[in-house]
Amino acid sequence: MATLFQEFVNRELPKRLWIEVPGTGNLESGKYLRTTGTGLQVELVTTVTGEIAELIKTFNCASSAAVDDVVFHSNSATETVVVNSDNKDIGPSIGIITNKPTSTTCKVLLYGSCSATFSGLTVGKKVYVSSSGVPTATLPTTGYVQVLGMCYENNKIFVNPTIERIKRNPF
Repeated sequence: MATLFQEFVNRELPKRLWIEVPGTGNLESGKYLRTTGTGLQVELVTTVTGEIAELIKTFNCASSAAVDDVVFHSNSATETVVVNSDNKDIGPSIGIITNKPTSTTCKVLLYGSCSATFSGLTVGKKVYVSSSGVPTATLPTTGYVQVLGMCYENNKIFVNPTIERIKRNPF
């Protein structure tokens, strides 16, 4: 038996869609539904462009930080990230730098497909933060064990970092 909410959605959603969405089957290839942020309204789009706040965020960083570096959030400065150089740092890695608009700011991919290519990864397998702070398919033997994401194609990472880490012994 459907809940009141399910009944409401089933009754109202078809009335509120203001675009042509097929009643059965699949959407046309290359088309995506995106919510408009107003009630139950959606729109049909061919691409998703621009930055989405939950996926890419701008942070302050050291001038030595570089694109493709794995970073963690600073525990001493607001809106600042630090390059993970040895995977023994205080905070867990939160993402990968994708762009440096200035020498001391960077855009960090917090969740999603990273366009950078890394070496030694296996499609469908977990990607960890290595003992030198770079993405690896090998489970670290020192420092922390933290999953950075998963390899989805030819040494590319779908970034989805776990916040939980396991401290290895020896550290």
